[in-house]
Amino acid sequence: MLDDYIFQFKAYPDKGAKRFIWGGMSAVMGEKPALHPYEFNVAFVVIFLFLHSFYDFYEKGRKS
Repeated sequence: MLDDYIFQFKAYPDKGAKRFIWGGMSAVMGEKPALHPYEFNVAFVVIFLFLHSFYDFYEKGRKS
């Protein structure tokens, strides 16, 4: 299941004031982190969209 996540080559600091300075600098400069290669699985997106639309249909029926 870990293969489904996106990982950076170099992680940002997660403790102390460095995380705010580093993250703020990256945001201001518009930097995009280098990512490890990953595969996009369309099946999960299709299932999510189907369940989301079914839930909307169900909620509209309950409000009537």
